[in-house]
Amino acid sequence: MAENTWKFSQDFQESFKISRNDVEARMLAAKASPPVTVDQLQKLSSELAALSKSLSDSLGSLPSYDRRQYELQLKALESLLEELRALQPKTKFSFRRKAPSTVNPTSDDTATQPIAAAPSYTAPTTRLTLSSQETQYLSWDDLPSTSESSADRDVAISDLSNCVVDLTVATQATSSSATEHPNVKAIHVKNLKNCVLLLPDIDGSILLHDLVRCTIVIGCHQFRMHNSWKVDVYVAIPSNPIIETSSDIRFERCGPLLGGRRSAKAPSEPLTVQDFSHIRASPSPNWTILPGHARIQEWPVRGQEVHNVLGALLPTE
Repeated sequence: MAENTWKFSQDFQESFKISRNDVEARMLAAKASPPVTVDQLQKLSSELAALSKSLSDSLGSLPSYDRRQYELQLKALESLLEELRALQPKTKFSFRRKAPSTVNPTSDDTATQPIAAAPSYTAPTTRLTLSSQETQYLSWDDLPSTSESSADRDVAISDLSNCVVDLTVATQATSSSATEHPNVKAIHVKNLKNCVLLLPDIDGSILLHDLVRCTIVIGCHQFRMHNSWKVDVYVAIPSNPIIETSSDIRFERCGPLLGGRRSAKAPSEPLTVQDFSHIRASPSPNWTILPGHARIQEWPVRGQEVHNVLGALLPTE
């Protein structure tokens, strides 16, 4: 009986992992190519519900540790699905043309003439993009300007090498004419090498892909990293960061060094990272807590040459 239970557990775990990876891959693909259609959302929601039911039906045959990992994975997928719902295209507002009257118009009866439709209103873009730079110091001044400083925005950072990106509040211009940067609800990072990211404190999520030898500082609600290597992460977060197909990642809770309201709210207990590529009872070999001797105590950023900043803040080779 015990052998049968063990075999069922192994078979379920393999099947669950394949199904979960497939659902997550399609969610990420949909997120990378908005807009997200209603049909896509319905299908993904149904598949997520089926995954949840299969886990619920198998709880009695799974070890408690594995059960907890799968529950966390489903919770992460649910959060990702909520992000996709937010990407649905908003209904455009327009004046519709009045239906033509059935009464034949006369030359002096202008009231029955067709009225030209007013141009439709298109919502402004919600994504600010910073990409294709090398050996540069980049700040809010390098992102597209917007007159709606209080509007929620997504920030996309991609294809950078040997750059310092400083989007913290403290780096805003000091002149009295400077405008406040927009509220950031999510950050998407892809294809960075030898970069330092000092990012704002956000209430949403940060999603990172394909990073090599980088240092990141962020306060956020959800953190997910894929396909990355040799990254130091200073994070203020109320949940568990998630990594997958990544290695040599070092984490440290973000202290008061860069300020931000979330750093003051960060839990005091040790940071725990969920590694979706290591679903085992043993500790993941892909991440560690940043050792004390390697933690950065001073952040020489402003007024410094880019190569000096990178030399001081990047993980050692």
